[in-house]
Amino acid sequence: VGSVKELIASLGGGVVRIGFADDVIASNLVKFVGELPPISEATQEGHLISAKAKQTNDALAAIIEVCAAKSVHIQSLEVLEPNLESLFLSLTGRRLRD
Repeated sequence: VGSVKELIASLGGGVVRIGFADDVIASNLVKFVGELPPISEATQEGHLISAKAKQTNDALAAIIEVCAAKSVHIQSLEVLEPNLESLFLSLTGRRLRD
């Protein structure tokens, strides 16, 4: 119950996905990324790290700073902000097209 904006805000933030050249680089960095203050959780899938954060802008800046300090090249970046589809998935466990 609530407005669309309130319901989307209840998801608790967005996700920053960072792609690296290979799985080894990602596995070496996932721990450091997960310990950054703006990030609540970081997971690795292959060469990608997904970092959950309330403020994706702060998380993105912190991740870029860590990668620069470790001289690691980022291959791709994607910021996923909560939207109606992610809200529906969170509430029902199914995508809109399932």
